[in-house]
Amino acid sequence: MATTSLSISIPILAIWAIWILLCRKCLDNALQQLVVAASGSSHALQLKQAKALQETGWWPSTTHAQASSNYSSACHWDGITCNAGGSITTIDRFDQGLRGQLIKLKFSFFPNLVSLDLRWNSLTGCIPLEIGILKNLVYLRLSFNMLVGPIPSTLGHLTNLNTLGLSRNKINGFIPPGIGMLKNLTFLYLFSNMLVGPIPSTLGHLINLEYLDLHQNKINGFIPPEIGMLKNLTSLNLSLKMLVGPIPSTLGHLTNLEYLDLHQNKINGSIPPKIGMLKNLISLYLSSNMLVGPIPSTLGIKSMDPFPL
Repeated sequence: MATTSLSISIPILAIWAIWILLCRKCLDNALQQLVVAASGSSHALQLKQAKALQETGWWPSTTHAQASSNYSSACHWDGITCNAGGSITTIDRFDQGLRGQLIKLKFSFFPNLVSLDLRWNSLTGCIPLEIGILKNLVYLRLSFNMLVGPIPSTLGHLTNLNTLGLSRNKINGFIPPGIGMLKNLTFLYLFSNMLVGPIPSTLGHLINLEYLDLHQNKINGFIPPEIGMLKNLTSLNLSLKMLVGPIPSTLGHLTNLEYLDLHQNKINGSIPPKIGMLKNLISLYLSSNMLVGPIPSTLGIKSMDPFPL
């Protein structure tokens, strides 16, 4: 009986051994195919990215020739940085005399883009809604161009954004409330545009914000008290607008503030004594408003001359 059982088990073990070997070979082949597919996919993306950059016309033709003959990607182009997989992470064309519309850049081909710097050029047209698909973007700098139209609400999707600079353009419309979704934002520069409407209270959600500059727009309404929630703020510039109403006492909560500029608005009421709580404040500009009442003793000012209130 034992001999019969042993004779049956040996063929079964042999079958199992063969099956394991076959499966291992299948797995090895499958893994190899995945590696090849991934490599092919990466190479295809690099070619698409290079072509997309070429079509903007923002690189010299000599660079195009080099890309066609020597490179399979744009990783060696001026202002371009890539990750280990060859996918573009940085586009830096600061002050390169660029012309044309921003929409010429096909954002869908740059899923790993971390930094886009196109400052100090002559770019025109609107900021495309498609920019909101750049989910890995940390730095977006488009200041000092000739961009028009509204700030796209899709910027609220860029939740990794640290720096947003759209200053010195001709951008109009409202500040989208969705900007308040950018919880990692540290620098927000929107000055010298044609923005209108109130300052959205949702900006009070930007708890990591250090610099907020909205000056020289057509923004009106009250200063939202929620600004006082920005505990990390060191610089606040809301000057040269049409703001009305009182200075919110919540500004006294901004204990890291070093620079506060509210001059040339239509702000009324008295200066809140809580402003004197801002022990780190170095520069305070409140001139050309409709303020009344005495200068609070909490400010510790003995002479008006050095302080442009």
